Amino acid sequence: MPAYPGRITLAAGGHWLSLFAPRSQLVEFVLREKKFRKSMLADLKPEHWISPTLRAGKSFYEPLQGGGVKHFGELKPWAPTMSSGICAQLDADFRPASCLHSRANGHTHGVTDMAEYDGSLYAAAKGDNVVVAIPLDALGEVE
Repeated sequence: MPAYPGRITLAAGGHWLSLFAPRSQLVEFVLREKKFRKSMLADLKPEHWISPTLRAGKSFYEPLQGGGVKHFGELKPWAPTMSSGICAQLDADFRPASCLHSRANGHTHGVTDMAEYDGSLYAAAKGDNVVVAIPLDALGEVE
């Protein structure tokens, strides 16, 4: 998967899967390397740990912020995505059918859950502390 999964929710014709943070080589390294992870947990404040991120860009001290991701406070176009908001629509056999994304500079990062109700998809984005409603008729059909 391109991102870490949140919850899976039943939907008309299939399911919705929330993907709250993009996978990265750096996070996967920390998950594999026990000695490095122990040192990081012991020596750094939790807000500076290398981990899946619900919302990035709040502090210069975040991992990689000073390493070419930002320059003079501006996000560089080649910078790796540190947080995202992704809602994946799955068909009845759990195959991806479509996907909704918040932009890199968007305000719906860290999607942890979704629900269909009254003709709309409601997505809870914990990273930005918002719930958004997306009209289902604007999304297209799952075949």
